[in-house]
Amino acid sequence: EARTLNHFKGMVYTDPRGNAIFPHYDAAGVAGLEIKNDGFTGFSKGGEKGLWLHGRAGCKKIVCCESAIDCMSHYQIKGADDTMYISTAGRMNEDAKTNLRRLIEMNPQAEVVAAFDNDEAGKRYAQELAEIAQKKVAGDFSEQKDWNDQLRHDQEQEKHSFGRAAMVMRPGRGRDEEYER
Repeated sequence: EARTLNHFKGMVYTDPRGNAIFPHYDAAGVAGLEIKNDGFTGFSKGGEKGLWLHGRAGCKKIVCCESAIDCMSHYQIKGADDTMYISTAGRMNEDAKTNLRRLIEMNPQAEVVAAFDNDEAGKRYAQELAEIAQKKVAGDFSEQKDWNDQLRHDQEQEKHSFGRAAMVMRPGRGRDEEYER
């Protein structure tokens, strides 16, 4: 969707193979590249996982996902412009945890949201995020495996229901949970 691409402009690149490239940062700058394509997820050889992030200080919400594409999908489904989106690219190293803690401390007013994958690893990452944040963290898990799968599912449902005469109301997306350190 154009709104989503415009919102994340300058944070997503493509390589000659057509992969989506998401730069991860550490305190010194670009640390590595998260790589995504249809059926493929990877990380740059020799790169270090840092944090992919989009947003500014003073935000109302910090949403953490396991991949940048999930951040973008979450935004497209339910995001607000006053939200910082962060991808951890799965499990975080100690530098990424330290940098995430600093970002949260720099935005004490922000609600911290764990929007990780809807599986056991995602629940563990949510608990880990609560320990890093040193405060309550809201859990926002999609009904599907992750937020990109949720977006695809929703788009497929809309395609099939497009011809219906009556509009059907759907409840809010996601299961909310809270995590404490």
